[in-house]
Amino acid sequence: REEDKEIVEDSGAFAAPKLVSVSGGVVNAEGVYTVANNPAVISGTASGASQIVVNGYALQKFTPGSGAWTYYANADFGLMKEGQNNFEVYAVDAAGKKSALLNFKVLYQPVKAVEVAPVPVEEVAN
Repeated sequence: REEDKEIVEDSGAFAAPKLVSVSGGVVNAEGVYTVANNPAVISGTASGASQIVVNGYALQKFTPGSGAWTYYANADFGLMKEGQNNFEVYAVDAAGKKSALLNFKVLYQPVKAVEVAPVPVEEVAN
């Protein structure tokens, strides 16, 4: 909805976070990262940020001013589901101002375990 969109000004050095990598992810022609590992380790950079927010969650281990951030999209905790996942990341500066959004998609396709039927063990005659 148009009225839900927040107007964000670009303040020079303070810009939208950038995506550096999605561990194990292969990006396709549509810009979607495909991963099989859990968690998917997502990392990026952000200059001038005092906080990084991923899908509404403020990263607790982000060091203000460090410029580097990491997010662990762990399916076991509901942070990623099988299929397509949309991620929205923004930075917050020391004054509480939000940056522009970084949006990207991750397609989670876990490797399914193959069940093997047990092989009967023949008794060994004594």
